[in-house]
Amino acid sequence: MRRIYVLGEPYFAAYSFEAYPHTVGEQSLALAQKIFDIREKVLLETVIRRRYPHWQKEEITELARRAGQWIAEDLLACPLFAGPQRLRLCGKKLACSLEAVAGPFSVEGFCRFSFPHYRSYLQTSVAEAVAAWQGEREQAAYVGLLQNRLAQTPYRYREIHLYIGSDGLYHLYQGSSHGRRPLEGGPVHGFEDLLLGSLLQLAPERLFLHVSDGQWQALTQALMEIFTNRLILCRYMP
Repeated sequence: MRRIYVLGEPYFAAYSFEAYPHTVGEQSLALAQKIFDIREKVLLETVIRRRYPHWQKEEITELARRAGQWIAEDLLACPLFAGPQRLRLCGKKLACSLEAVAGPFSVEGFCRFSFPHYRSYLQTSVAEAVAAWQGEREQAAYVGLLQNRLAQTPYRYREIHLYIGSDGLYHLYQGSSHGRRPLEGGPVHGFEDLLLGSLLQLAPERLFLHVSDGQWQALTQALMEIFTNRLILCRYMP
């Protein structure tokens, strides 16, 4: 039996456990995974506070969560500290070192030696998370402006149909009791804003969106947010 003391920076507790030969592997692995999980969150929040001192506590917590999610989905970086298996792999590596010691063990010293580029990688992950979050905020603000514009515009057409084919072309039709009259059409990709502008000008009471399953999800989501209960989704089978 051995007694192992695991020491870290001030935000870590000092762990102490009695290691028996037949359980030291399991004990070390469980402890290592817990340490890395806590350590990653704390280091991410430290990076965020230093780079974005004006952000509020709730924003820091959310950004740390997003950065952690980005790290978990990053399959191109070092697999030891990125990707969905990072905690298991880091924990296994630390557990191997814990099994070989008896007495004090510095987690921070181990991490600095084993993962020399980890802190700079955390900075990259935070920058990526900030860019994505700001993009979402800008998109939400843009959608909000379009929602207000539509709400202030009287209905101009009772029924408008938007068809988007698998070829990437859209077609707009005015619906009436006499059938559907073509209005305009063209490519969707790169012209999404123009299409949204046309639909806002038409200001239909009901907008029927005919689109293939799984196609143009971002545009569909934007239309759902802007036109809300005016939008009717229809499956398009050309």
